[in-house]
Amino acid sequence: MTKEQHLNQLFEAHTKDLNDFRPGMGEVVVCPICLSIIPREAISQKLLTDGHVWPTVVRNTSKLARSMHVLLCSKCNHTAGSWGDKQMQVSELVKNGDETGDLYGTREIQIIKNPGEKPIKMIVNVSSNHDDKSFTISGRIDKDLNWIDGSPEDQARFREVYEKSERVTIIINPYRELKSQFVRAGWIMAAYLMAFYHLGYRYILHQSLDPVRDYILQSFDPITAKDLIHPDEVNFTVREYKSEYFPDPELSFIYPLEFNQRVYLQVNCIKYEIRLPFRYVRSVFESLVREGMPDFDEKLPELQKTGGCLFFPIQQTKADGSLSLYDYLIGKPIPGMSDTSHE
Repeated sequence: MTKEQHLNQLFEAHTKDLNDFRPGMGEVVVCPICLSIIPREAISQKLLTDGHVWPTVVRNTSKLARSMHVLLCSKCNHTAGSWGDKQMQVSELVKNGDETGDLYGTREIQIIKNPGEKPIKMIVNVSSNHDDKSFTISGRIDKDLNWIDGSPEDQARFREVYEKSERVTIIINPYRELKSQFVRAGWIMAAYLMAFYHLGYRYILHQSLDPVRDYILQSFDPITAKDLIHPDEVNFTVREYKSEYFPDPELSFIYPLEFNQRVYLQVNCIKYEIRLPFRYVRSVFESLVREGMPDFDEKLPELQKTGGCLFFPIQQTKADGSLSLYDYLIGKPIPGMSDTSHE
């Protein structure tokens, strides 16, 4: 399949899903991030592009992640790749380097001989040995064996320290290119696009997702990104597990059994859990629960004592425009039924 055929196939799936949700939209799609309405000819004009749901760092280890594609306008796709996607990958490379001892990227180190003395600053590569707590530094040198990434004064002071084998304190600074606020936004955006991939426009175009979209768009601008509201302050969060690991992305509808707790979508990927807002039609939810647990009403009081949750894995996709019970759960009208109130 050619790239253009692939994009047209995605266009057909998105169009079918959009018109099922909002009849009469016609031959257009909506960018799930900026909500621009885009016609088919945008494909040949390269204004509508293949948006990978997950960045390379996830796609490299998961065949399932590689299969997840949605259409994005070229502007949103390019900006996402430059900020959130990029920083997610840098963050994982930095963490992997910390775990293996080969620290990712060049680092500025400060070598301190005596308290209060001006530190020697060098830009180097650092490799550490967790067993004996030793480390090795290396850097670029010229033909005269002088460090390239450092001032002549610092080079001379470093050489003196090295030749005399003086005891010093060494501080290794964090990787300068890592910007943590974009990392969090990148995970939220990937989870949001995964939810769109599985649940389509009926899910993402609901007003409950407006704060998520606003957060993603705010993260695209390095100026406004400085004032990003932490996701915990609204109804979407990112959490890193200490011991859990998910080789493939997973999407689930979570129903907490504790009183007054909100339902939500949960995405698990690698070592991360991302929660997104979710709303549902109560009558459909009750049918969904009783289908898997006929005696749910009898068991509910005991289940509530445990403080657990009901997990409903979501595996349908909108790549082929298919329908499932989840479409009705989030509001698709059921023929002959008038109860479509949301929770």
